[in-house]
Amino acid sequence: MVFPLGMYTACTFKLSEALQIPFIMNIPKYFIYLAFIAWIVIFISMLISMFKTATAKEAAAK
Repeated sequence: MVFPLGMYTACTFKLSEALQIPFIMNIPKYFIYLAFIAWIVIFISMLISMFKTATAKEAAAK
């Protein structure tokens, strides 16, 4: 779900440029922050998952 957020933002930005409709630019202007926050949440979740997997393997090895 994170990838479409970024693509929606990029495509809306390009659409605004191509059609010369400046009010559409308000959508990606704020939506980029939502996409960025979603990427950060996913990245932190990945790091937590990797940490849990690493510690579980160490515990199983002992």
